[in-house]
Amino acid sequence: MKKIFAIMMAVLTVAAMAIGVSAVHITTFADAEVIDNPDTNDVGGSGNPIQLMEAYGCGYSSKGDQVVFHDVDFGAYGAESASMHFGFGGDGVSNLAFYIDGVEALKFDVGNTGGWDIASSGWVDLPLAVPAGIHTITCEFIGDASGSLSELKFNIAYPDAYLELATFTDAEVIDNADSNSVGGSGNPIQLMEAYGCGYSSKGDQVIFNDVDFGANGAAGAIMHFGYAGDSVTNLAFYIDGVEALKIDVGNTGGWDIANSGWVDLPLAVPAGIHTITCEFIGDASGSLSEISFFEAEPAPVVEDVAGAPATFDAGVIAAVAAIISAAGYAVSKKH
Repeated sequence: MKKIFAIMMAVLTVAAMAIGVSAVHITTFADAEVIDNPDTNDVGGSGNPIQLMEAYGCGYSSKGDQVVFHDVDFGAYGAESASMHFGFGGDGVSNLAFYIDGVEALKFDVGNTGGWDIASSGWVDLPLAVPAGIHTITCEFIGDASGSLSELKFNIAYPDAYLELATFTDAEVIDNADSNSVGGSGNPIQLMEAYGCGYSSKGDQVIFNDVDFGANGAAGAIMHFGYAGDSVTNLAFYIDGVEALKIDVGNTGGWDIANSGWVDLPLAVPAGIHTITCEFIGDASGSLSEISFFEAEPAPVVEDVAGAPATFDAGVIAAVAAIISAAGYAVSKKH
């Protein structure tokens, strides 16, 4: 069974990918299209079409104008809410409608935020939930007052974590003495109260031994990680010594725990007791302080058919058989 598990994990290994901090952050200048309603340029827009303006985000908005964020990836969990950076300096309110893939999801009125430009704008909470997957988000000005939208930040709708591992209470760190000058500032990796693991360098490992993932295992995870460099930190994750994931983590906001960020980990773990290892495989350092796992759904129970076991799944058995057969063929061919 151990060999079968190793073969399956090798097949399921995820290729290297760039991972950012766990939030969907979109800006007008980098991610948005603005659509003007020419019939209403004198209704709030001072006679001008809506347009992207460095000091405002979107400027000269008027009734019927839209700010559109196309094909935004909300990942496996979607978003539970959002915040927008918005400027309005009038006496009344700016009336907005938000659409998800063209379907109205929210109407919202924004009062005076302190000014029209970005420097005088404010963050406004939006009760705007978005399903998992890729969606187009549209903000439309539906009233007579103008306003300046510059950013939207969405909060990921993570399920409740059922396993939370902290470096200080649950981890062992193993230093690669030959690479302390590569990212580790000449020091061995070590547990540090303000960082989780500090002075990491190439080849160093953070190991969570004999973790019980219960009857269902984990569907995925997030980690609290600090990196403040200009490039990326390269990480590999292993389950019982078998490589399961490679990821690249960009700047999270700081090296220490206080300025770290939550980073998505598409790391599924089978049921039972397993050892999880995080290894620094690149030249850049980083600080891992916590990993939280989300429980997988229970395996479906198949009804007993013609005397077959209640949990018999022909598709799974066939897939495993195909993998074993392919492996056996490769060995036979080699010999």
